[in-house]
Parts: sequence; C-alpha cells; structure tokens
Amino acid sequence: MNNPANLVPKAVSARGKSKGRFPFAFGRMFFLLLLIGLVWLGPGWADHRFFFAMFAWDVVVFAIWGWDLAKRIPTPEQVILTRTWTSPPQLTVPSKVRLEITNGGPFGITVWLTDNAPRELCGEVSEISIEAESQKKARNEYGIFPAERGDAKFGSVTVRCQSAWRIAERRFEAALPQTVRIYPNLDEAKRDTLFLIRSKQVALEKRHKQQRGQGREFESLRDYREGDEYRPGH
Repeated sequence: MNNPANLVPKAVSARGKSKGRFPFAFGRMFFLLLLIGLVWLGPGWADHRFFFAMFAWDVVVFAIWGWDLAKRIPTPEQVILTRTWTSPPQLTVPSKVRLEITNGGPFGITVWLTDNAPRELCGEVSEISIEAESQKKARNEYGIFPAERGDAKFGSVTVRCQSAWRIAERRFEAALPQTVRIYPNLDEAKRDTLFLIRSKQVALEKRHKQQRGQGREFESLRDYREGDEYRPGH
C-alpha cells in the first residue's frame, strides 16, 4: 500500500495579478468618513458656506482613499499566494487546505481569500481572512469533505486586500490551477487488506490441520480419539 505521505498533493504558488477593469473598492471606513461629513448638511441650509466645507471634507476623504490604495496596500505583484495540503484528500474523510500569503508590501495588511475549489469538496464557497505583516508570511486553512472519487480541479484564488486604515481595498487574483486525486478512505482500505490477509492465514492454518489429521503418511498418523471420523483401512 502506498505511503499516505507520498499521496499529499504538491504545493502550488503564484504572484497576484490584477482582475477586472476596476481592481479596487472602498472600505467601510471610507463610507464612515463620508457620513461624518454630512454633519455640515444641517448648518448648510442656514449658511451655504457649510456646503463648501462638506465638499472640501469629501475631497479630503477621497484623497486619503487614494493615498491608502497607492501607498499602503501592496500591488498584486508584491503578493505571493501558496496552496498546500495537510493530508491526502480521501473519500468521506475531513481534511484541511492551507492558503499562505507572502506580503511584500511596506505595511501590514488584512486579506480575504476565496479559493475556487470544486463544490463536491467543500460545498458552499467559504472566505477566510489572514493578517500578514510587512515582508512576512501568514496562513489560514479551510476544510474539505470529499464526497466523490476521481480528480478535482482547483482554480484561482480571489484576493481582497486592505490596510489597517480600512479605507481603500485592492482586488486581484492568483492563478493556482491544480488537479488533485481523491483517494478512497485509506484507513478503511488498510483494514480491509489486513482482514483479507488474516482470513487467508486462518484458512491455510485450518486446511493444514485438517490435512495432518486425515493424512495416510506414517508421520501424519496418530491414535484414534473419540469424536474422530471413522475411516476403515484399505
């Protein structure tokens, strides 16, 4: 039987790559800052100069958003994603898939990762989050539960990335195509193999004893005992 360690899929890695025409978004803090600027709306009805103040505030918020996006969040090429496996994927056996990120940017980030995994392995698509410091690696895992044997194909990992400010958000993906083999339950297969081996040993021992008890060779003969089959000599 194959060593389970030899059945673990190999790790795959790739750098980030921009996705879509608008690979950026607004964080929740951005909308909170815009909401704060609405406090100028009330006084503005009495004095229109407050409207200009509100407009100036919004300009500042957008400027901060641009700074956060350009300077504090790494570019896709500065991020490396790796998919690794903790054990060989087996039928009806829960296991883990590990996603690791290398942050090559100048600041710490929080990322949300969605792996393009087959639905027959993990059901609903789940998103995991990772906090990675500058120039360091960080990882997290999600669970799978294979329901079918055969080959399972994985695709890209979608990334949403924010700095600690939570104002801007960069979106990209890392191409990690991978085909993994779903094996039968190795523990059950091992138990079945041992059972068959033991059954054959028992059958051979039983047959050998019967042959010794009923043999006609001199070295196999013994005195008659009560319960033995009566076999008249020829």
